[in-house]
Amino acid sequence: MLAIFASDMAGGFGFEGGLPWGRIPEDLKFFKEKTHNNYIAMGYNTWKTLPKLTNRYPIVITKKFIEGGVLQVCSKDHIKALLPIEEVLVIGGSTILTVELLRVCTEIFHTTIHGVHRADTYIDPEVLAYLSSLDHDIIQITDKCTIRRYF
Repeated sequence: MLAIFASDMAGGFGFEGGLPWGRIPEDLKFFKEKTHNNYIAMGYNTWKTLPKLTNRYPIVITKKFIEGGVLQVCSKDHIKALLPIEEVLVIGGSTILTVELLRVCTEIFHTTIHGVHRADTYIDPEVLAYLSSLDHDIIQITDKCTIRRYF
């Protein structure tokens, strides 16, 4: 299992169902490249706010019924049962991306958006502290963001 997500320097993760910082082409391109033709796992609220992502296979962590051929699991623990699938990338939301979940990931891709943006959803500070304890490579630095791979 892998994780891929972005937050600003204060842990801001979402604002009114979208990204607090708007569109950052480098981050969106990286996300598209990593998730293309892969399974992406997310909570119900994240799934509701995403645009239609072509060539990706959503797994929604929810107890609600969803129509339309979306693979559903009832809890984060059920994702582990799907591990025979080549790669499952957990993309959010903030309540799904926990230290407990990240500990079972073989790689974590985190984009830090430079600055602090208006947000109403935040990554748990324990998640950011956990990331700071891991070895990492810097994949890309731009004037707007830094993309890291943690292992």
